[in-house]
Amino acid sequence: MRLQNLIRSPRVLHFQATLLDLQTVSIVVTAAGILISAAFAVQQLRNLVRNRQAQLFMQLYDRFHDPEFWKQYGEIIHLSDWKDEKDFWDKYGPKNIHAFADWMSFGTYFSGIGVLLKRGMIDVGLVDDLIGDYVFWIWKKWKPLFQVWDQRKPMSIEWVEYLFDEITKERERKQRMGIYRKET
Repeated sequence: MRLQNLIRSPRVLHFQATLLDLQTVSIVVTAAGILISAAFAVQQLRNLVRNRQAQLFMQLYDRFHDPEFWKQYGEIIHLSDWKDEKDFWDKYGPKNIHAFADWMSFGTYFSGIGVLLKRGMIDVGLVDDLIGDYVFWIWKKWKPLFQVWDQRKPMSIEWVEYLFDEITKERERKQRMGIYRKET
């Protein structure tokens, strides 16, 4: 009987209530700390991904400083001409190894950017801002060939087309937002 009276005494009940309050506060503080840490980690991860995307794209963009790239660009965009698919292959196919190498190097470069864009490894806005106009010029030049090759096109052509389509969508989005006004 004495033990029961002791447990029910106001002093013991107050002590138990104080311990319960301290435990509750401790649990809440711990949970808040975990949530804040998790939010910070997610933010850091997002920044890391954004920075890595920018770094990857800048490595790709670095090729734009290479005079050989601009030589290829000038030859392909401004100097190359063909009447039909056969004429194209006669002039720029494997029989003309230097022209063929330029076309393949140039094409696979832009195909690679298309693949990276498709996989979410680079940002379409960044691609558009830095090389979007060049993609439009390439598309204008290559589109007649793409239409001929449509049924049997290699995957690399598909990625250049994807790149063009995504940049087009990005420019339309920017125009709706009033960010981008010029037409290519």
